Amino acid sequence: MVVCAPGDREGSIMQLASEIITGCVVHVTESTSRGEIEEAALTTRRAGADNLVLCLSCDLDVNTFSEEELTYWAGRGARPRMMTVLIPGVSEMILQQRDEAAAAVFVHSAILSDLLLTVESDMERLSPATWGLLHLANRLNSDLALYCGLTARQSINFPSPLMTSAASVSNLSEESLHEITIRRMGRPLIAARLAPLLESGGLRGCCRDATILWAKGDVWLRIRPHARGSLTLDARSCCFALEEGDPWQENEDSTTRENVIVLHVWATNAAVKELECVMGEMLDGMLCGTSPPGSEAASEDGLPPWD
Repeated sequence: MVVCAPGDREGSIMQLASEIITGCVVHVTESTSRGEIEEAALTTRRAGADNLVLCLSCDLDVNTFSEEELTYWAGRGARPRMMTVLIPGVSEMILQQRDEAAAAVFVHSAILSDLLLTVESDMERLSPATWGLLHLANRLNSDLALYCGLTARQSINFPSPLMTSAASVSNLSEESLHEITIRRMGRPLIAARLAPLLESGGLRGCCRDATILWAKGDVWLRIRPHARGSLTLDARSCCFALEEGDPWQENEDSTTRENVIVLHVWATNAAVKELECVMGEMLDGMLCGTSPPGSEAASEDGLPPWD
């Protein structure tokens, strides 16, 4: 079992994990080697315990750990499961943009986890910020099991009337979770105009009045026409990350190709409308004109290489 607690600067997850899961508990940081985990697994087996619990440091890249370590252990016959634990106060830090690392960890752990638990056991006392993150987790991972409380767990389902009532009495009452979709069809993007959004802080100007929690999209790059460009949010650096996506169909009509970006944001209605306009204008400014495809030189790409 892998346990992730975004924003847990105090390291309280070690004690919490010991309370809710029976087994050997190991604190995993960036310096923890695979050999150390293997030794802990052997110790657990010798002790007759069924579970090895890996508590991830709040600074650890959950996505990379999953790709490298969990894939490795699954190949060895293990059945790793992941749990996200939401500690009181962390939701507010994330939505008020006071802990970008916690925001990144929360999103990736929610996508990868099998279940999410809140430390707060009283569902009626969950803050609007916590409800917002729970709702986001539900959108990002429809298979994620959500529970209130670590031991006497109450199942959380959506839509929840408690989420609505909680939002009406909070100082965050004007803000809520929104989904924005920006779509442009029939014209590719000029890579050099996308490049600044891939640099650290590239989205900072868009986040003054709205907190972008997650973003994902596909873009059509004129200079890389064989495959989609897959965009995701790098919350730690407040910019987009770009990787090679699915290939385009050889005979696909170019007029049906689209650039689409979906954003999940925490903001007021007014801030959402402003962000939608800003992102739309940015995307429009990247679209190619009527010049022939060969006019954009490879030296102007400015994008990270694809495999």
